[in-house]
Amino acid sequence: MKCSIIEVTDRINLELVNHRVSLSQEDTAVVESVWQEAVNEGKFNGTILGYLGHTVSSEGLITITSYVEEYKYFLAQVRHPELGFLVQPIGVSAATVDASGTYLIGRRGKHVTQYPNNLEFVPSGGISPNNTGGKDLHLREIIKEFEEETRFASREINSVDTFGLVYNPEHGVYDIEFRILLGRDLRKERNLRKEHQSEEKVKREDLGNFISNNIVIPSMHTIYQLLKEHGKI
Repeated sequence: MKCSIIEVTDRINLELVNHRVSLSQEDTAVVESVWQEAVNEGKFNGTILGYLGHTVSSEGLITITSYVEEYKYFLAQVRHPELGFLVQPIGVSAATVDASGTYLIGRRGKHVTQYPNNLEFVPSGGISPNNTGGKDLHLREIIKEFEEETRFASREINSVDTFGLVYNPEHGVYDIEFRILLGRDLRKERNLRKEHQSEEKVKREDLGNFISNNIVIPSMHTIYQLLKEHGKI
């Protein structure tokens, strides 16, 4: 299922409000049953940032209204789609490209909740509710994910460009999309940490064919479209 581009912008702000998921007793029982299975699998119930809505100012600034919720609700809706979208997480994703125009792509792990074994741009992740204060939260979060997933330090980044807001209707996830431009070339040896099974290095001119000919996560198509719209391909 394809992702949709909701807004194309380089100006985004996140606003946090008080809100909690409200469920019937039957749905609560399903969530708790799923979570008990997850505990037996060794999963941890952290917190995620959920989407409530967004506005666009006359100057083009997107303000996203968000709240903090438990991860178990998202896991339950993935495993039991009949529950609907109990929570719609907000994440961050970026296409990392080096100084020569080569993109870094990783193969997701076998046991992740969404799209196991699929290829994706790097980095990506949820927004930590512990990091919800201050300006440019989404920028700080994507840089943190970059340092966690790759073997590079943030000082090796030349620039981070915000591209817009994207929606994945399959899982009800909103993603803020970026391009990370390195100030150096990718290493010949491994550039990613253990979170990814393997990695690919793809030249700018080969990127479209690579995405078309491989099994990739839905947002990879959308980020590629945004790269073209912003004149970065």
